[in-house]
Amino acid sequence: MRKIIILITILISSSYSFSQGIVFFDGSFDKAKELAKTQNKIIFIDCYTSWCGPCKWMAKNVFTDSVVGAFYNANFINYKLDMEKGEGKIAKKDYKINGYPTLLYINGDGEIEHRSLGGCDTAEFIKTGKKALDIENNYGNLLRKYKSGNRNPEFLSEYALSCANLSIPYDINEYFKTQADTELFKEINLILIEWYIVNNNMREFKFLANNIEKFSQLYGKQRVENRVVTIITKSLWHLALQKDPIPLPKAINKIIEPFHFKDSVKIFYKVEMQYYITSKELNWQKYAIIANEYIKTIGIEQIDLSEIYQITNNISKNVSDSIYLKKGIEWCDYLTSKKFQIPEVTLVKARIYKKLGNNIKANEFAQFALTEEQKKTYPRLKEYQNFINELEKQTKKQ
Repeated sequence: MRKIIILITILISSSYSFSQGIVFFDGSFDKAKELAKTQNKIIFIDCYTSWCGPCKWMAKNVFTDSVVGAFYNANFINYKLDMEKGEGKIAKKDYKINGYPTLLYINGDGEIEHRSLGGCDTAEFIKTGKKALDIENNYGNLLRKYKSGNRNPEFLSEYALSCANLSIPYDINEYFKTQADTELFKEINLILIEWYIVNNNMREFKFLANNIEKFSQLYGKQRVENRVVTIITKSLWHLALQKDPIPLPKAINKIIEPFHFKDSVKIFYKVEMQYYITSKELNWQKYAIIANEYIKTIGIEQIDLSEIYQITNNISKNVSDSIYLKKGIEWCDYLTSKKFQIPEVTLVKARIYKKLGNNIKANEFAQFALTEEQKKTYPRLKEYQNFINELEKQTKKQ
């Protein structure tokens, strides 16, 4: 009888361990490292603060998941540290934690194996854990090779990319010094330019801008043009901080004129639009005005469909002027005629009609968008359903 009771207890305990979420070690940080050494495991540390929204969301929705629990409990010593208290303050300084949540993975010696910044869902969290366990290719191994003196250009590009993906500072000039101009055409170098180059005076930007046609042939016009626009826009942020900043149009021309871009007018408009929604001078009304001028001047047929969608989506969410909301409907109709992302575009159209006060049409297009989204192999229904629910609540109040 006693054996049966013990067996039942074990089964219940086993069942419970598989149904619960992450079990966090309740002891000191040093004890957690000792345990990691004893069990030959990596420590996962949830670096959080009491006021961090994504931290709270993960604690409630991700760490409690049974699949997440099964994976993390089997493979890691799990630990929590409040970055504003006790040992958390020390860890924040030692591991240079500057954003939350930071998902930190260290070994028993306290060395970083992997890290990730920001909240994520259960699938992404498990994926991050698997990367941490890949001791041959994780960030920790790359860091050890770097510290041991490996400065092979191919290795440096891999290390720089890993740092960029994990939001870890790296002096990219160390790598680019190893690359001749002709080598900058390699895709890995375009990727690193996309990640690191933020100033129009940098050699890599000048090379990209002076060879925009060849880069476009190799990697696509939209991708290359967008990178040039982003770097110019970031350069303008610094110009705007000067004591006597020059007017924006003049500042843009000053940067782009030396490169004699074939599509200089197009680039001018794109920079101006991006500036007004990314700088301290945030102004969605000006963005809408410039977007309208841009499409009118360049011609809607000459603009990438994904770019038109981005403009209409931005206007539907951030602009209240009926003139540009109605223009947004016109642009949605154009996208629909090209059969571009029908569910997404139709939802944008529904949002615009809601802003215009026409809830009947808003509901009509939202329901159609939901139906179209449901036809996908992997539909993402939450945004559609949330909008419809919000619309229903608003209609009941009227």
